[in-house]
Amino acid sequence: MRIENGGSSAVYKRARRFAMGSRGLVVLVGILCLGAGAPDPVEMEVGGVLPMRGGGAAVVLIDSTRSKALPIAVSGTEALSIQLRLAKQHYPRPLTHDLMESIVRELGGKIVRVQIDELRGEAFIASVFVQVGQRTSRIDARPSDGIALALGNALPVFVARNVLDRAGMSPDALENPESAPTPSRRGPI
Repeated sequence: MRIENGGSSAVYKRARRFAMGSRGLVVLVGILCLGAGAPDPVEMEVGGVLPMRGGGAAVVLIDSTRSKALPIAVSGTEALSIQLRLAKQHYPRPLTHDLMESIVRELGGKIVRVQIDELRGEAFIASVFVQVGQRTSRIDARPSDGIALALGNALPVFVARNVLDRAGMSPDALENPESAPTPSRRGPI
């Protein structure tokens, strides 16, 4: 397996040299898997799409213990696509995320992971991992697109722990209108 954009780092080069030894392959695979995204990511699932105060919508990711929620503001188009995928419904003609999946499939690939890597100011930064044969490529993505693709491929969404620590909240807080996400706090992405 080859992780794109990881081949130039010093850690990758040291790991590769070590892997040339007899027992290094297992360690190399572990290092590459850790290098495939943010350290210590948290597996989350889509809890739903909520209206935001002041307009727009937020996709809410929930962790497996139901103790942390991560609301992410999305545009109306992405909210619709995510809601359709949650309901397992389809338009007669392909929407953008359907088209993305068709392109990946037609080129012999599959989407294998979606991850929210960081929070830069108010913008969440995400990655979609696409595997074609033995090669896995990391592709920069908007979280809303990654979430829609994760739903379409029955994948969880992984979130970097530091992102969850900075932007996550109690699921109970989402029920309080005063703490609901607003477009100014989490602009559409």
